[in-house]
Amino acid sequence: MKRGVVRVGVALAVAVSGVAIASAAPRFGVESRLLPVEIATAVTEPESGASATSPDLAASFVAIPHVDGVAALLAALETPVSVLPDVVDVPEAASVSSTQPVETPVVAAPAPAVAEPEPEPEPESEPELIVSPTYVSTLVATIVPDVTLLAPVTEPGGTELVAYDPTTAWGITNPTYFGSPLKLRVVQRSDDGEWLRVQLPVRPNRTTGWIPTSQATLSSTSMSVRVDLTTKTMHVWDGSTLVLETQTTIGAPGTPTPLGTFFVNDHVAGSGSYGPHILSLSAYSESLETFNGGVPVIAIHGTNRPDLIDGAHSNGCVRVTNDIVTQLKGMLPVGTPVQIV
Repeated sequence: MKRGVVRVGVALAVAVSGVAIASAAPRFGVESRLLPVEIATAVTEPESGASATSPDLAASFVAIPHVDGVAALLAALETPVSVLPDVVDVPEAASVSSTQPVETPVVAAPAPAVAEPEPEPEPESEPELIVSPTYVSTLVATIVPDVTLLAPVTEPGGTELVAYDPTTAWGITNPTYFGSPLKLRVVQRSDDGEWLRVQLPVRPNRTTGWIPTSQATLSSTSMSVRVDLTTKTMHVWDGSTLVLETQTTIGAPGTPTPLGTFFVNDHVAGSGSYGPHILSLSAYSESLETFNGGVPVIAIHGTNRPDLIDGAHSNGCVRVTNDIVTQLKGMLPVGTPVQIV
C-alpha cells in the first residue's frame, strides 16, 4: 500500500554569512490522500526502502533534584557539573571546562526482589516495568523576535558556524516555517551563563550549537515523552508522574522511526490522514534522503487508520489515535523532549 506525505511546494530562501540558501519545505509521512491543510497539500508516498543504520545513542546524565520554574532550575545548576551531553554531534567547547546540564535525569528503579518458595515454581508472566522518565525538567529557549535567522557556533564565544544540511535551514528561521516563534531545547549552559547550547531542528539529527543567552528568553517544561519502538508504546510524564500510556504505529522496516532524543518544535493543524493535530519533531528520516522534492520531517500525529495502531507501517512518523493526539496537543508544549528508543 502506498502512503503519503504533505507536499509543501514553498521554497524558502535564507541568507547565511551573505550566501543565499534555497531550502525545501518539510513533509510528514502519512496515509495517501489529499489534505486541505493550511500549508500545502498533495499527499503521495513511495514504497518503503532499505532500513537505515541506527544512530549512536551514547549518553550520560547527572541527577539533580526536580525543580519548578526557570529561576529555581537555574539556581540548582550554580555548581558546575562535568557531564557528557546527551547530544553528541557538535564538538565540545574548548573554552568551557565544565558544563551545567539543564535537564534533570531520573534513573529508573529496579524491580523489587520477590522471595520464591521452595521448590521453585514454574514462572508465569512477569509484570511490565514502567520505565521512569529521563527528563524531569527541561529549559526551553524562545528566540527573540529581532533574531530572524540563528547563526549557532561550535563553542561559546567562537566564530566557527555549526555545519548543517542547508536544505533544512528553514528549521532555524524565526518565526518558523509554520509562523510560530522559534523555540529550542536547551541542553547546556556555559559557566558564565552567557551562552546556551541548544538542539537544532536541522540535519543531521541531534545537531547542536551555541547561541548567546541574550538572543533568547527562557522558560521550562516538566513534560517529557518516551517512545519504545520494540513495544510500540508511548509514555508521557509530567515530572516523574506518568500521565499517559498508549500504543502507537511506528516506521515500517524500510523507513524506520529514527532513534535518539528530539523535541517538539511546532504544532500544526492536521486533517485526513494526519488526524486533527500534528506535533512536528526536530527529527528527520534517516532512510529517506528526500521526499517528493522536500525533506522528510518526523512527527507525532493522528491517523485515519486506527486499525494499524500497534504496527510498523509509517514512513517514520509516530501515529496515535485521534483522541490521543488531541490530548497530546494540550499537554506537550513546544520544547518538550521526545526520546525514541
